[in-house]
Amino acid sequence: MFSRRIFFQGIIGAALAAPLAAMLPSEADAQAAPNRAPPPPRHESAQRPFAGHVWAPGYWRWSPAHRDFVWEHGRWIRSRRGFRWHEPRWVRRNGQWTLIEGRWGH
Repeated sequence: MFSRRIFFQGIIGAALAAPLAAMLPSEADAQAAPNRAPPPPRHESAQRPFAGHVWAPGYWRWSPAHRDFVWEHGRWIRSRRGFRWHEPRWVRRNGQWTLIEGRWGH
């Protein structure tokens, strides 16, 4: 049975949820690649090197939540024998900027 109390709870719930829904990025925004180049990389000075580690420099990543680039700080990562660390980089493909993630390779 439909009651006034259920009706008003629904209205109040919808009113409280509407601002939250407006703050969430749409699915299209979340999946959209940036159509502008990232800023130039920041200069970071690495601390003392760690034995058995390589420096993975910082890079800009696209944040759908911020709708902007966000800086990811560099860090030391454990080295892998026989492999070389390839830094992350941005490339332009089909009019959109795409991040090629950092990876180990030969």
